[in-house]
Amino acid sequence: MRILRGRSRGWRIGDGVRIGRSRIQGREVRLADGVRIGDRVTITGDRIEIGKNVVIESDVRIHANTIAIGAETLIETGVTIAGGQTSRSSLRIGANCVVLHRSFLNTTYPLVLEDDVGVGGFCMIFTHGLWQSAFEGYPVTFGPVTIRRGVWLPWHVFVMPGVEIGEGATIGAGSVVTKNIPPRSLAVGTPAKVIKGPPDWPPPMTDETQARLVREMLSFLAEELRHRGVTAKMVEGEGARLESAWGAIVFERAPGPGDIEVVLHGKPAGSYWVNLLSRDWRLDLSRPLHRELKGHLRMAGVRLVPK
Repeated sequence: MRILRGRSRGWRIGDGVRIGRSRIQGREVRLADGVRIGDRVTITGDRIEIGKNVVIESDVRIHANTIAIGAETLIETGVTIAGGQTSRSSLRIGANCVVLHRSFLNTTYPLVLEDDVGVGGFCMIFTHGLWQSAFEGYPVTFGPVTIRRGVWLPWHVFVMPGVEIGEGATIGAGSVVTKNIPPRSLAVGTPAKVIKGPPDWPPPMTDETQARLVREMLSFLAEELRHRGVTAKMVEGEGARLESAWGAIVFERAPGPGDIEVVLHGKPAGSYWVNLLSRDWRLDLSRPLHRELKGHLRMAGVRLVPK
């Protein structure tokens, strides 16, 4: 009924959308295929666009003039994304992001989270800071916050107004970010200070280290499949091969018909494959092993590019 009422108002709602006991209010609303919204969610804005397969769990509040959330993003229970509604109030969250439970994101000024940004639980991101009078000399600060692609904010991180965090940067848990953080750096503390940067952060990887990680990942996946009652084993020999009742996954071995090939470099030879570095893929998500692999990769921080 909620979907029918939305469509009667001119909303563009894709296939497979599910909306719980929640309220969405906007002049222009677009919900792409597979969007799932839990109970007691309030989304209010002038223009609202939510991408394919976005999941917004229960007890979430989102309020801004314009709201855009990219494909495959997850917003967990108890998150609040709101603020004083100025003419500049806006929210843009990219694809493959996550905002974990009980975080607060302020949208008084523009707030941007680019693709693949992770926000841990109980984080706070502010685009304004004020209480005491500016005319008595106290600081009053307004400014947009931009968090570039691939940034990770672990739990209890506080980001102040006007800050930009560069692509691929990592912030230590419990840190307070008061100034811009350069790309691909590690910053920790209160206030956060850069303690590592390129080429030491992220640490350089060798082909041997990457290959070892792939084998460990496949071994762990085989263990998880067995735990669920699915026959699965690793086959010894050159490269790696996971064989299961649901099919096979190969690495550095020639794929057979129907096998999933895992590659780091070069062109895949099989019909189904994932590239762990480019995060591109070709899988059939109607098959259980393909779904399991796609989900399992997230445990290694590999979020495949949304299709």
